[in-house]
Amino acid sequence: MLYLNNEYQNLWDALDIQSLMDIHDLSGKGILVSASSTSKVWKQMLSTTSIYLKQYFYPHSWSFFLRQSRARSEWNSYVFFQTIGIACPPVLCCAEQRHFGRLIWAIIITQEIPNTQNLYNLFQSNLLPTQRLDIIYELADQLGSLHTQHFSHRDFKLRNILWQSTGLPGHALYWIDCPRGHRPLYFSQHDIVKDLTDLYAHASFLWQPLEWKEFIEKYSAIMQISSIHLQKAIMHRYQKKHVH
Repeated sequence: MLYLNNEYQNLWDALDIQSLMDIHDLSGKGILVSASSTSKVWKQMLSTTSIYLKQYFYPHSWSFFLRQSRARSEWNSYVFFQTIGIACPPVLCCAEQRHFGRLIWAIIITQEIPNTQNLYNLFQSNLLPTQRLDIIYELADQLGSLHTQHFSHRDFKLRNILWQSTGLPGHALYWIDCPRGHRPLYFSQHDIVKDLTDLYAHASFLWQPLEWKEFIEKYSAIMQISSIHLQKAIMHRYQKKHVH
């Protein structure tokens, strides 16, 4: 499977990109940003375009037999985010290499969003209290929009949200890195609590207690659920998963 965004056709023509192997040959170039047992991310320049190339590896590839790759899932997540007004990086390319249905590797290429940093780093900087609340309110609005559409992020952490310093209040966040996101057949409170507990794992030591309270109350109002009961469920899961 090979998807090349035709809005970047001039770029593909300039680089003579036509096949899966042409895309695969781009991996390993540029600056290695992150690496794990299942993926690597490089930042590089393609002509004059700054991009991130993420390659997923599948050492146990039978587990993805005839299943979509994480690159494809991430692309699908970005498409869905855009339909509900959540900003995300433009996807230049998505590619999968298979052998008789068995997944070998997958790649997704996204364009860099300029003048951004992730929220995990941002909330450790010297933001004004009003700036912090603007971001927290925007995040609550967007997560509420996502959950009202029965979409579960499944890795909702501050590192996976970018803030653009040149963005307008209420329109400054970009969501990245969502390969596990999906719309389950039966969306339930379990999906809500999981996403919020993942967020709380960072927010618990980066936000003030009143900031977390503001977030939960705004989110609960959007979802039309009890903030008190929701907070209890989050703390129960957090203590079970993170406190030993």
